[in-house]
Amino acid sequence: MANPKHFNLLPNIEAVSARHAPDTARYYQCIQGPPVIDAYVESLRNVIYGEDYLEFHKRRWDEILRYVRHYATARPQPKILEIGMSTLLRCYKDVAPGAIVHTVDRPRALGGQSAESASAVGSDGHFNLDLNSDSFDVLAGEARKYDLIIMTEVVEHILATPAELIAELLPHLAPGGRFYLTTPNALRLASLMKMCEEGCTAQNFFSKIEGNTWGHWHYREYTMNELADEIRKAGATSDMAAFSDCWDSDHEIFRELIATRGNLVAIFGK
Repeated sequence: MANPKHFNLLPNIEAVSARHAPDTARYYQCIQGPPVIDAYVESLRNVIYGEDYLEFHKRRWDEILRYVRHYATARPQPKILEIGMSTLLRCYKDVAPGAIVHTVDRPRALGGQSAESASAVGSDGHFNLDLNSDSFDVLAGEARKYDLIIMTEVVEHILATPAELIAELLPHLAPGGRFYLTTPNALRLASLMKMCEEGCTAQNFFSKIEGNTWGHWHYREYTMNELADEIRKAGATSDMAAFSDCWDSDHEIFRELIATRGNLVAIFGK
């Protein structure tokens, strides 16, 4: 017979929080300093979906730019590959002077950016690939070994597993390079409350008619344990596995129970 104490989530959340507290503290130490994103807010307003979208993503974008800045201090003029071309592309070269930035976006038929559009905002090389089916063979060669691979808020939008994607991309990481990956925490507080109070998960439904062809909605979200397991299965070596509060309100619970924060951050190498 099941023991009722097994259904008490709090001890598990506390244990995961304690286990990842050192990495989370180290991550925020790496990206400490004044906000970077504020300098770009006005220019970003012209290329995003609206004020609400900007406010919602601003802290997440700031964390990415701070990490790129931190990384570039130890590895000047890095070669960067961004999987899932983002709004921040135009900013990377400011926080990492001399950087060479290549981009991968979905096929044009699925709404991806063209090489011309990517070049206009700073891409030095652009590839349109379907992450669910295409290989990364176009990146082959020593000329395309990247110091930093950035893949933020991507894995939840595609059907391929994180392990499959990471395993294909690792050969394109330069010796000593780093992979920076973020994705929503499936066990964030809002999701837990939705399950407990409404009996519903945070996952989406896709109708036969409307579908999710462009992958705009989330197919699958991951817990920290699941993401760490995917990284191991891909043959990568973890550097940091942290919980980010970039989506969250300033509430005491996010400081104490970090495992309920909204976003996962994984930094790893070969």
